[in-house]
Amino acid sequence: MRPQTYALDIFQVSALGVRARGVLPRQLERYAIYGDPLYSPVSGTVAFAADGLPDLTPPEMDQKRLAGNHVWIQSGNAYLLLAHLKKGSVRVRPGQTVSAGEPIGQVGNSGNTSEPHLHIHAVRIEGEVSPERLLHFGDPIPLLIEGRFLIRNSTF
Repeated sequence: MRPQTYALDIFQVSALGVRARGVLPRQLERYAIYGDPLYSPVSGTVAFAADGLPDLTPPEMDQKRLAGNHVWIQSGNAYLLLAHLKKGSVRVRPGQTVSAGEPIGQVGNSGNTSEPHLHIHAVRIEGEVSPERLLHFGDPIPLLIEGRFLIRNSTF
Protein backbone atom coordinates (compact mmCIF):
# COMPACT_ATOMS: atom_id res chain seq x y z
CA MET A 1 0.00 0.00 0.00
CA ARG A 2 1.36 3.41 -0.97
CA PRO A 3 0.76 5.06 2.44
CA GLN A 4 3.13 2.48 3.92
CA THR A 5 6.00 3.27 1.54
CA TYR A 6 8.21 4.28 4.48
CA ALA A 7 6.63 2.00 7.09
CA LEU A 8 8.86 0.27 9.60
CA ASP A 9 8.27 -3.05 11.30
CA ILE A 10 10.38 -3.02 14.44
CA PHE A 11 11.51 -6.23 16.12
CA GLN A 12 13.77 -6.73 19.11
CA VAL A 13 16.58 -9.26 19.13
CA SER A 14 18.09 -11.01 22.12
CA ALA A 15 21.77 -10.99 23.08
CA LEU A 16 22.07 -14.02 20.78
CA GLY A 17 20.69 -12.01 17.86
CA VAL A 18 17.35 -13.83 17.57
CA ARG A 19 13.82 -12.43 17.75
CA ALA A 20 12.39 -15.35 19.72
CA ARG A 21 13.31 -18.36 21.79
CA GLY A 22 12.52 -21.12 19.29
CA VAL A 23 11.39 -21.18 15.67
CA LEU A 24 8.06 -19.36 15.31
CA PRO A 25 7.01 -20.24 18.86
CA ARG A 26 3.30 -20.12 19.65
CA GLN A 27 3.87 -18.59 23.11
CA LEU A 28 3.97 -14.80 22.72
CA GLU A 29 6.20 -14.37 25.77
CA ARG A 30 8.99 -16.15 23.88
CA TYR A 31 9.34 -13.14 21.55
CA ALA A 32 11.90 -10.58 22.74
CA ILE A 33 9.68 -7.55 22.02
CA TYR A 34 6.32 -8.84 23.28
CA GLY A 35 4.96 -6.71 26.11
CA ASP A 36 7.69 -4.08 25.88
CA PRO A 37 6.50 -0.58 26.79
CA LEU A 38 5.75 1.77 23.92
CA TYR A 39 6.39 5.50 24.28
CA SER A 40 5.04 8.19 21.99
CA PRO A 41 7.75 9.11 19.49
CA VAL A 42 6.15 12.55 18.91
CA SER A 43 4.13 15.19 20.70
CA GLY A 44 0.62 15.63 19.40
CA THR A 45 -3.00 14.70 19.83
CA VAL A 46 -4.38 11.17 19.78
CA ALA A 47 -6.63 11.12 16.71
CA PHE A 48 -7.76 7.50 16.99
CA ALA A 49 -7.07 4.60 19.34
CA ALA A 50 -8.31 1.01 19.43
CA ASP A 51 -7.86 -1.64 22.11
CA GLY A 52 -9.53 -4.91 23.05
CA LEU A 53 -8.58 -7.07 20.07
CA PRO A 54 -6.87 -10.34 20.98
CA ASP A 55 -3.17 -10.98 20.71
CA LEU A 56 -3.00 -13.75 18.14
CA THR A 57 -1.01 -16.96 18.33
CA PRO A 58 1.68 -16.99 15.60
CA PRO A 59 1.26 -17.46 12.69
CA GLU A 60 -2.49 -16.59 12.97
CA MET A 61 -3.38 -13.17 11.47
CA ASP A 62 -6.47 -10.92 11.41
CA GLN A 63 -6.76 -9.75 7.81
CA LYS A 64 -9.91 -7.71 8.49
CA ARG A 65 -8.53 -5.50 11.28
CA LEU A 66 -5.10 -4.84 9.82
CA ALA A 67 -3.68 -2.51 12.48
CA GLY A 68 -5.08 -4.49 15.40
CA ASN A 69 -4.90 -2.52 18.63
CA HIS A 70 -3.39 0.79 17.59
CA VAL A 71 -2.90 4.51 18.13
CA TRP A 72 -2.94 7.30 15.52
CA ILE A 73 -1.23 10.50 16.73
CA GLN A 74 -1.68 13.78 14.87
CA SER A 75 1.41 15.95 15.02
CA GLY A 76 1.09 19.10 12.94
CA ASN A 77 -0.28 18.02 9.56
CA ALA A 78 1.04 14.46 9.92
CA TYR A 79 -0.58 11.34 11.35
CA LEU A 80 1.61 8.62 12.87
CA LEU A 81 0.37 5.04 13.29
CA LEU A 82 1.65 2.71 16.00
CA ALA A 83 0.08 -0.70 15.38
CA HIS A 84 -0.18 -4.30 16.63
CA LEU A 85 -0.34 -3.31 20.30
CA LYS A 86 -1.03 -5.71 23.16
CA LYS A 87 -4.64 -6.20 24.19
CA GLY A 88 -5.57 -4.05 27.18
CA SER A 89 -2.37 -2.00 27.08
CA VAL A 90 -3.45 1.15 25.21
CA ARG A 91 -3.22 4.00 27.75
CA VAL A 92 -4.42 6.92 25.60
CA ARG A 93 -7.78 8.01 24.20
CA PRO A 94 -8.85 10.11 21.19
CA GLY A 95 -8.53 13.83 21.89
CA GLN A 96 -5.81 13.32 24.50
CA THR A 97 -2.63 15.38 24.15
CA VAL A 98 0.57 13.33 24.39
CA SER A 99 4.19 14.37 24.74
CA ALA A 100 7.13 12.65 23.12
CA GLY A 101 8.33 9.98 25.54
CA GLU A 102 4.95 9.51 27.23
CA PRO A 103 3.89 5.84 27.73
CA ILE A 104 1.04 4.90 25.37
CA GLY A 105 0.88 1.10 25.42
CA GLN A 106 2.81 -2.13 24.94
CA VAL A 107 3.97 -4.06 21.89
CA GLY A 108 1.69 -6.99 21.11
CA ASN A 109 0.53 -9.23 18.30
CA SER A 110 -2.90 -7.98 17.27
CA GLY A 111 -4.12 -7.43 13.72
CA ASN A 112 -2.48 -8.55 10.48
CA THR A 113 0.86 -9.62 11.89
CA SER A 114 2.64 -12.96 11.88
CA GLU A 115 4.62 -12.34 15.07
CA PRO A 116 4.96 -9.64 17.76
CA HIS A 117 6.46 -6.40 16.48
CA LEU A 118 5.73 -2.68 16.28
CA HIS A 119 4.48 -1.30 12.97
CA ILE A 120 4.96 2.44 12.52
CA HIS A 121 4.33 4.78 9.62
CA ALA A 122 3.33 8.38 8.99
CA VAL A 123 1.07 10.00 6.41
CA ARG A 124 -0.51 13.29 5.36
CA ILE A 125 -4.05 13.31 4.03
CA GLU A 126 -6.53 15.79 2.59
CA GLY A 127 -10.24 15.72 3.39
CA GLU A 128 -11.98 13.29 5.70
CA VAL A 129 -9.82 11.65 8.31
CA SER A 130 -10.61 8.14 9.57
CA PRO A 131 -8.39 5.22 10.52
CA GLU A 132 -9.32 3.42 7.28
CA ARG A 133 -8.61 6.42 5.05
CA LEU A 134 -5.31 7.09 6.81
CA LEU A 135 -4.28 3.46 6.37
CA HIS A 136 -5.18 3.24 2.68
CA PHE A 137 -5.07 6.75 1.17
CA GLY A 138 -2.59 8.96 2.99
CA ASP A 139 0.57 10.34 1.38
CA PRO A 140 3.61 8.62 2.92
CA ILE A 141 6.11 10.57 5.02
CA PRO A 142 9.69 9.31 5.50
CA LEU A 143 10.59 8.64 9.15
CA LEU A 144 13.80 9.43 10.95
CA ILE A 145 14.65 7.30 13.99
CA GLU A 146 17.41 8.74 16.15
CA GLY A 147 18.23 11.03 13.20
CA ARG A 148 18.57 8.15 10.72
CA PHE A 149 16.48 7.04 7.76
CA LEU A 150 16.29 3.30 8.36
CA ILE A 151 16.22 0.67 5.64
CA ARG A 152 15.58 -3.10 5.76
CA ASN A 153 17.67 -4.80 8.47
CA SER A 154 18.80 -1.53 10.06
CA THR A 155 19.52 -1.73 13.76
CA PHE A 156 19.32 0.97 16.39
